[in-house]
Amino acid sequence: MSPHFTLLVGLLAVLAWLLWRQYRPAPAPAAKPRRRANLPPISTGIDTVFALDEPAYRKFDARQWRGAVQLCLLRDGELPGLRLSHLFEKERPGDFNDGDRAFQAALQENINKLKLNIAQYTARIAQSASDAVAYNNRGYVLLLLGEYKQAIPDFDQAIALRATEVYAFAHNNRGFAYLRTGRPQKALADIEHSLLLDPDNSYAHRNLGIYYYEQGQLEAALAALELAATLNAETPRLNAYLRLVRNALAPKDPAA
Repeated sequence: MSPHFTLLVGLLAVLAWLLWRQYRPAPAPAAKPRRRANLPPISTGIDTVFALDEPAYRKFDARQWRGAVQLCLLRDGELPGLRLSHLFEKERPGDFNDGDRAFQAALQENINKLKLNIAQYTARIAQSASDAVAYNNRGYVLLLLGEYKQAIPDFDQAIALRATEVYAFAHNNRGFAYLRTGRPQKALADIEHSLLLDPDNSYAHRNLGIYYYEQGQLEAALAALELAATLNAETPRLNAYLRLVRNALAPKDPAA
């Protein structure tokens, strides 16, 4: 069999697989979607954020534990990151050093501030049930804590009130919450609607980049994230995602 024929067969097989992947029916949503991290590791060898009770973490060394905490913080917010830090301390107390304790304390301080913000927004809502800004902002704080399911009703309410000052932001924020609760198509619809309302929102372009990245569309992810950086380079967690996408797109050294 000639090499040209073998190559042709291989290319046809790849093409058939790509077409099947593109047009296959969407799977039914799981009743309780499980958080998975499709992000590549942050110098840890980790490609999945496991549930906190999974025994796989017990095999990690200290370097991997620290990377897992950072990845969890990046992807899921302060509260899940703190829970993982406590698990690190419990599983490997001999490796949990002063730097780890300081990082854990900083996370706890941030969480305390965020919970105070939630109380303040809740008080505002109690005074005025039509305060769309308070609903959106409380939902955003819940996103920072990683409480995505809790956040969605707040964004629903902010959107229902149709207040122009937060309408686009609420769609974008709800899109991110949908992305983190395993509903990528609803996430994409919300994020794109937010961009129609406010094309210069760097947060929405960042979230669109995250969506594309987690769907494996790296070139589209990079374009969206770079546009977000052009609009506002200080957008939270943007630089971390840019590094992840650029590393994923970088040519691999065959000798490595």
